[in-house]
Amino acid sequence: ENTPPECRIYALDQDPGHGQAYRGLPIERKITRLVGRAGQALAEPGAPYDLVFIDGDHEREGALLDSLLAWNLLSERGVIFWHDYQTLDYFIHRAGAVPEAIRTFQEVVGAKVVALEGTMLALFSRYPGWATREKSNSR
Repeated sequence: ENTPPECRIYALDQDPGHGQAYRGLPIERKITRLVGRAGQALAEPGAPYDLVFIDGDHEREGALLDSLLAWNLLSERGVIFWHDYQTLDYFIHRAGAVPEAIRTFQEVVGAKVVALEGTMLALFSRYPGWATREKSNSR
């Protein structure tokens, strides 16, 4: 809802029933639904992507494959967010699988991923100068 009129949103989901939250609303015309397992052929029509939000497979291998797919489809100034990046309760419900996958992803592609403190999000950005600058003590 907070995107410019020319914005295109591609939503990839395995469940064809998902997406009810925006059906029938004005934003629906911006959204192209892609239904099926994540893969290059399915996700490529809208590429390159400026923003990829990954909240898919929570198993280590699946999270790694989703991450590598996003990397291959990311624009020169693109950003990737991962949901469910947390190390609390590490062994409960395979919660540690997403951080493990992201660590492997960083090693494979040479990217630096950062956790966003106080959230369950991790972030990688190709956008130049995206990192927070140190606060200056001078006024």
